[in-house]
Amino acid sequence: MAYEVVFDPQVVARVDEVTGYLVNEFANPTAAANFLDGLDEVVERLESLSFSYSRPIDGRLAARDYRKALVGNYVLLFRVEETSEGSGVVYVTNLFHGSQNYQGLV
Repeated sequence: MAYEVVFDPQVVARVDEVTGYLVNEFANPTAAANFLDGLDEVVERLESLSFSYSRPIDGRLAARDYRKALVGNYVLLFRVEETSEGSGVVYVTNLFHGSQNYQGLV
C-alpha cells in the first residue's frame, strides 16, 4: 500500500516562493517551518492514504479526478493514478493560497 508522491516542478517552485515569503516578507521563519512540517505530514499521508482526501467541491475539478489537501492556509491539488491494487503514483500538480480562486486557475 505505497504510493510514490511526485511533485510538478511548478509546485516545488511555489513551495520555495511560499517559504521565502514567510521568512523574508512576513518575517516569520516559524511560520515557514510550520508550513514545511505540514507539507511533510501531507506527503506522508499521501504515500499510504491518498484516497482519504476529499475531492474539490468544484465539479469540473472533481470530474478530472483532482483531490485536495490543506497545508495551513494553502490548498494542494493532486491526482492519484493506481498502478496496482494498493499502489500507484500521486501527482501533486498545484499549490494555491486558500484565498485564491484556485478552481478558476486550474
